[in-house]
Amino acid sequence: MNVGITTKLIATAFAFCAFAVAVVSGLAAGNSGQRVLTTALVSMILCQIAGLLVGMIGERTVTDYVQAYKRDHPIPGAPRALAEDSPQNIPKQ
Repeated sequence: MNVGITTKLIATAFAFCAFAVAVVSGLAAGNSGQRVLTTALVSMILCQIAGLLVGMIGERTVTDYVQAYKRDHPIPGAPRALAEDSPQNIPKQ
């Protein structure tokens, strides 16, 4: 699976939100500082992993949809090779 910028951004947002929620709820519950930070770090790591999975699924879904749309709605008048992402259209490096 590809991990693109969108996936990393979603995973980071999940992690930061989990950290913030864990800190606020831990402090509101009256837990010690060590317990609050430990819980926040663990939740941040777990939510980072969950965010990576959600991001990969989202990126794959969007990529599949765009490819299907290009296949089903070709550009009028363009050769078939230009209407799709084909190996001929990839610039050589």
